Parts: sequence; C-alpha cells; structure tokens
Amino acid sequence: MKKVLSIISALSLTAGMAVSMGVNAADASPEVYFKAKETKGAEILASGNVYVNKKAADASGAVVPAEIYLKDPNAAAGWVCIRWASEKAGLSLQNVKEPSTKPYKKYNEDNSAETIIYENVKSDGVKVASALYYDDKIPSDGKLKPLQLEGEKSDSYPLAVFDAAVDKSAAGSYDITVYNKNQSFTFVTYRTESKPEYAPDSEKYKLICNELRVNVSDRLLGDVNDDGKINAVDASTILTAYANTSTSKPSGLSEEAMAAADVDGNSAVNAVDASNVLSFYAYQSTSSADKNKSLNNFIQNK
Repeated sequence: MKKVLSIISALSLTAGMAVSMGVNAADASPEVYFKAKETKGAEILASGNVYVNKKAADASGAVVPAEIYLKDPNAAAGWVCIRWASEKAGLSLQNVKEPSTKPYKKYNEDNSAETIIYENVKSDGVKVASALYYDDKIPSDGKLKPLQLEGEKSDSYPLAVFDAAVDKSAAGSYDITVYNKNQSFTFVTYRTESKPEYAPDSEKYKLICNELRVNVSDRLLGDVNDDGKINAVDASTILTAYANTSTSKPSGLSEEAMAAADVDGNSAVNAVDASNVLSFYAYQSTSSADKNKSLNNFIQNK
C-alpha cells in the first residue's frame, strides 16, 4: 500500500488530469462521464442531464441514482483514480459504493488487484468521492499488464455508483464535476510490460472530464412562467432570456425559471429551447396529440 501511496503522490505532483500515451494505441483520449437514472420527481433529458421538479418529488427532495464511467479507447489503463464532487449547497453525494459488477478483472495469481471506493471532506469543505483501481503486485511471469476488462468495452460497467441527493430548498443548476483540487487529482495511467507505471506527460492524451448537470425547479419542465401551461408564452420568455444573456445582460428570470427553460438540458438556454417548447405546444394543440406525453418525451422522440 505504501507503494500505491507513493506513486499516487508522484502522479499528483505532475499533471493531474493528463494521461500518458504509454502504448501503441489508437489516437483517442480516455474519458470520464456520468449517467443518471430517473426517479420520483426527476427525469433524464435529451442531453443525459437531469431535471428535478420539486413539486413532483418527495417532501424531503429527490434522490437521483447515478454512476461514473471510464471510457478508455486504448484499453490500456493500468491505474485509475477518479474523484468527483458537487460543490454547491443543495445537492450532495451520498451512498458512494462499488458497482454490483466490477469493470475490471483481477488478473494476478494472488488476486492482488484492488478497488477502493470512499468519501472524505476536503479542507475547502467539499465532500469528494473517489474510485481507485490499481494493482502493485508483480505476477510470476514478471510482466505487468493493463487491467483486463470485464465487459466488451472499458465502460461496460461503472467505476462506482452513488446518489445525487437534491434538497427541497435547492433551486437552479448544480454540477457534479470531476475534482482536481487540494492535491486530490483525478488521473489515469497506462501500463505496459516494459514500463509498469507512466507518469502523466502527454497533452495529446489528456483525460476528458465531463460533468453531470442537475437542474432544479418548482415547476414543470418548459413551464417557464409557472402558470401550469407549456405554450407560446413560455417560448417567447425563453427567447427574451436568450437575447438578454447574448448581450451580457441578466436573463430576467429566476434560477428556477432558468432551470425550467433549459428543456433539452444542454446547460444553455437558447433559441433551440424556445423552438422545442413551441413545437410541443403546436403538437399538443392537434386532435391526435397524446395529452399524457411530457415535453421531455416529445423532444426525445421527435
């Protein structure tokens, strides 16, 4: 374990998020991303981000099941350490644990490959979740291989699972991001037989880190003015907000209204959102419309 800690320290002092080429690999960077699941009061938008309607959630708020993945096109990750956090009060990480099926096999004869999943609070008061996959034992043939994949792809299974707990007092946008602060770095290193550990040293193969956005409001998605209807008025309101922000002015909307206006969940309120709302209103106005279809379902099935 001392060896593990010393190597992690060395990696932390180098480049943090970068990843070494290390092998004769395809020209592709590794990538960390999140997936969330629908639950009471929460729906998954076209972008994969989350919309929480507090009125539809439980009295205490919404608890959104989520997972974190590593996409490694080179299939050569030898050490994986992913850290993530939500730094804004109102959304917290809870129940961080290993997935029911681990993404990596133990390949050494003594089954020495290990997984460490944990949470701790940093000096800035942020709760950080960590998933560390590593193996520091040398097999009998003396050749250290990359961690072998359990599925067909590196992201066939999540690295860890957790809950994104949204407090009832929350409002607006919340980001769950990969954490790289206070000497707590996220990194992936490649391992080959000739050189067991690579310090991250390649700009070309930097780790791509995606975020999971959770928009929280007290109204239906798309009902920007909170009048119980989704119609042309909401589309016009979205366009006005877009025009304001495009000229560096305040949007003119509350945090909860802005959350409801980002109907595709791509973290931007713009003309596309207005167009989606207007198209949905036109559809709902037809005699053949499914009156039970939500705006989100309409957008994802256009």
